[in-house]
Amino acid sequence: MKKILLLVVVLVLAACEQPAYRMDNLDDYIMNTTVQKVDVRGQAERVANGYVDYFQVIPLFEYLAEEAIDLSLGYDRFRATDIKNEALLRTLFDEEATAIVIMCNSGARSAYVVAVLEHLGYENVYNLGGYQSYQGAYYIRGQQQ
Repeated sequence: MKKILLLVVVLVLAACEQPAYRMDNLDDYIMNTTVQKVDVRGQAERVANGYVDYFQVIPLFEYLAEEAIDLSLGYDRFRATDIKNEALLRTLFDEEATAIVIMCNSGARSAYVVAVLEHLGYENVYNLGGYQSYQGAYYIRGQQQ
């Protein structure tokens, strides 16, 4: 009985383990070139509000919505029919990456892009949330600050 209880405790703890790729430990892996780091905000928004260095810019509204994803129904919930150019998405997001971490202003756009990529079969894709919660060494201040 004790062995079963111990096994249950271990399984519960393993299930509660946080993902390795989070905003609060970004400095631990930001220089890892096998991790694709993507900011889905537009360049103007990044320059005005600030950003985290070493992130690739793939803007959801200014690029993906025009070329690869139909956002006519909004981005609050992903629908498989939203994808209009899967090939382009596969060229932008590295299927061979150890992980893909995505951030935006609040986490809503990045959550949507994570859902798109998971639908396409990508694994190890993480929503880091909003850039404002980053407290590390690679924060670049925006012009409005």
